[in-house]
Amino acid sequence: MNTYCISCVQHPERRAIAEQHFAERHIKPIWWRGLHGASWGLETRLVHEDGSTINAGAIGNLLSHYMLWQHLFYAKIEAALVLEDDAVLCENFSDKLLEFYWSLPSEWDFAYVGYLPSGVAWPYGTFSYLVRWKALERLLDRCARAISPVDCQLIRFGLDGLRVVVVDPPLAVDRTQMLREWSTSLR
Repeated sequence: MNTYCISCVQHPERRAIAEQHFAERHIKPIWWRGLHGASWGLETRLVHEDGSTINAGAIGNLLSHYMLWQHLFYAKIEAALVLEDDAVLCENFSDKLLEFYWSLPSEWDFAYVGYLPSGVAWPYGTFSYLVRWKALERLLDRCARAISPVDCQLIRFGLDGLRVVVVDPPLAVDRTQMLREWSTSLR
C-alpha cells in the first residue's frame, strides 16, 4: 500500500523522530513536503461561523493534505495511508493495519486509523488515515476553502456522503496530544 507522511522541512526534528519511529514499525513512507504556514505568511480572510479564523499552521496543514489529495487523485493511487510526522504508531502496526485493511467493507471510502475521540459523530485528527481514490474528488471539492483545520473541514464538509470506517481501538495516536496528556497526568 502506498504510504505518505506529511512533514515540513522547517521542523527537521519532527521528521527525525518520525523516521526513527516509523523504521521501528517497519514503515517506509514517501515523504510529502508539507507547507509551513508561518513561513509562507499564510492567513485567511474566510471567517468561521463562530467568528474565528484559523492560524497559519492550520492553513499550511490543510493545504498540505489538499495538495497530497491532488497528487493521489491525478496519479490515480487506488488507496493510500496518510500519516503526519507526529503520528505514534502502535506495536505491530503493519500487521494490525493489514488485518484492518482486509476486514474493511468493499465499499469503504475513508478510514480513520488513528484519531482523537471527539464525543461527536466523527473522531478528530488527520495524523493517520486511509483514503481511496474514489473519495478524493469529493474531498478536493468540499475542502477547497481554508475555513477550519483539516480534521474539522473533513467532519463539516468532506466526509458527508462517504462511507467512513473507524478502527477501534485506534492504531495510532497524535504525539502532541499524547505529550500534552502525559504532562497533565504528572501534575
